[in-house]
Amino acid sequence: MIKSVISRLACIVFVVYAIQIRAQQADQKDYYNWFDEQVGIENTGLFNGIRYKELYRIKNGKHKFYKSPEFQNANLSYDGQPYYDIPLKYDLFEDQLIISLQTDTGSSIIQLLKEEVAGFQLDGKQFVHLKGLEVFKSKDQVDGFYEVLEEGNSLTLYKKHRKLRKKVLENKAILNEFRNDDLYYILHEDLFYPIKNKNDLIKIFPQRKKQINAFFSGNKYLLDTDYDLFMTQIADRIDAALTTKSSES
Repeated sequence: MIKSVISRLACIVFVVYAIQIRAQQADQKDYYNWFDEQVGIENTGLFNGIRYKELYRIKNGKHKFYKSPEFQNANLSYDGQPYYDIPLKYDLFEDQLIISLQTDTGSSIIQLLKEEVAGFQLDGKQFVHLKGLEVFKSKDQVDGFYEVLEEGNSLTLYKKHRKLRKKVLENKAILNEFRNDDLYYILHEDLFYPIKNKNDLIKIFPQRKKQINAFFSGNKYLLDTDYDLFMTQIADRIDAALTTKSSES
């Protein structure tokens, strides 16, 4: 498998330089997809994973996946290599990625090795694999997939998509319902801070207390209707203020 990955990269590099093109991302995508089609997707590093088996029967359509239980095309970085337009499902309960690969002999459903995933793009969102970061006032260390909501000069805002499981007994059979329970974090000065409310932000940035209070007071409708956008905007404003202050000092 390692040889196939090395051969894949070497061949693509040769093609790119042979035709003397300074490739942009769209061009790279075409080259990688072309190469995978020539050698067969089963001969790439994507087959370095675990055969997937679904363990949970669900009720009322309350599934454990991001957005949809159906496969969606995604781009990802796996075992040091980029892959494009790969049918993928993101399991929010187990925090794992499942892919569907079509070969000449049929289809294979594979759970990727989490430690080999650097990041992925799904539904227009950017996710990264964070690990080894220290959670503020906790002995825990981060190891999981996080959506990047806002990346600034002084802080980065992350969203942890996750679902919790509820067992339901029906006709002597155990069914499952999964519900969203998302979390938000800010990475600032190499520390990972959980953000649950306004006070958490003020504790991290006490010098911005007036600004934070004013934003919460003036954007109550956005707070109630689009929490992701609300958090993105307040993070952007705090980052801008910190960056301005840093440049002035």
